[in-house]
Amino acid sequence: MGSIFRRVLFIFAGAAIISACSSAQVPSGNQFGLPALRTPRGQALLYVSSDYSNEKVYSYPEGKLLQTLDIPGEPQALCTDKLGDVYIAESYGESVAEYAPGGTEPIASWEFPKVTPEACAVDRATGKVAVAGGNQKLVVFSPTTGNTTYYSNSAVENYFYATYDADQNLFVEVYTFGSGYELWELGKGSSKLKHVKLPFRLCCPLDVQWDGKYLAIEEKQSSLPATIDRLAVADYRAKVEGRVRLTYTQSSTSQFWIAGSTLIHSDYYSDDVAFFKYPAGGRPTKTIVRAGPDVVGIAVSEPPK
Repeated sequence: MGSIFRRVLFIFAGAAIISACSSAQVPSGNQFGLPALRTPRGQALLYVSSDYSNEKVYSYPEGKLLQTLDIPGEPQALCTDKLGDVYIAESYGESVAEYAPGGTEPIASWEFPKVTPEACAVDRATGKVAVAGGNQKLVVFSPTTGNTTYYSNSAVENYFYATYDADQNLFVEVYTFGSGYELWELGKGSSKLKHVKLPFRLCCPLDVQWDGKYLAIEEKQSSLPATIDRLAVADYRAKVEGRVRLTYTQSSTSQFWIAGSTLIHSDYYSDDVAFFKYPAGGRPTKTIVRAGPDVVGIAVSEPPK
């Protein structure tokens, strides 16, 4: 299980909104001497991060292991932009690194002192990257300009998984001081995070992803099957429009990923990663064994269309 769930944080309440500032972009050299992957033109790639400084790269959808990257620190959840670049949130080094598809060294990195990045999300319309931090901070920055805005709310203790919808609204799972785990929204153009009322109660840090039509959020189950709810959100209220049940897979505190009609999910008690039809769910159509140990991040890098 990744450090999102294991880490115990001792922090204090923050201010409502912290003013905007700039963040330096730091190019990084090749630290590991690995050759870049020679992938066919237009080849999609599956990235799987482990809590143990490990990033595996597979061909997608074939699932063939192509490369294992040694990532400094503790890589956490992942996100990708419309060019297929992969962003890796790294909590120990308080940074986010950007990798070109198939690249073996960062093409850029950004440091966020005292933020402890746990997850990220990319707004495909603007290219801005949101970084969910475990120290009462939510960060939104532009990789091209470096402009950065920090958000916080006195009610929120930690920020976990995040995703943008098609309308540039940012959804983040948080842990609040008084109410436990909740879903919050930073609306397009807004400077305030607001609570989204759910028709069920969240138990722990579970992933949230935009599936192209609905907000997909995992429910914690004590037994099989894992369940992902498809939510329609309006005026900070969510309605369940459908449920996806994944047979033979338990809910996981790691990230899942939706790539069109395929959902990729790790099992709570396993280092394996399984593919499922989405939104049909049911049995896995493919399984990558020993993708871990302790899978914490999953993302598909797709070439521009």
